[in-house]
Amino acid sequence: MQHLGLPAVHRLAVAMMGLAIAFLAAAIGYSPLAFIALGLFGFGYIVATGALLIWGVSIYSRHPALGLSVPFLTVAIGQTVGAPIFGLLWDIGGSASALAIFAMVMAAGASFTAAKKAPSEYTANQSE
Repeated sequence: MQHLGLPAVHRLAVAMMGLAIAFLAAAIGYSPLAFIALGLFGFGYIVATGALLIWGVSIYSRHPALGLSVPFLTVAIGQTVGAPIFGLLWDIGGSASALAIFAMVMAAGASFTAAKKAPSEYTANQSE
């Protein structure tokens, strides 16, 4: 993570999850591709969540429990809101279109990160 930086690692992991969702949409009826997509998504999810946790702890370095709690809460809220929306899209257009829409949402999410530098870079620059 230090080589690429947290924002880049997070963007790449989210892009990986979006790509995995697109593969899953293409894999309907072809289970080997579906298994690859699921593995890719799981790997991306672990990396993205890890990046968020590291970022959270570095932002709230004086309160590391808060630094862990905020990212977990954010992910949980996203899953809670996203699941029924996905179900609604599935009901309206079927699995392939719901997966394609969510792949586009993930691609859009991967295209930006709130900060261009990780928080540790901010604190290092402030002490100079």
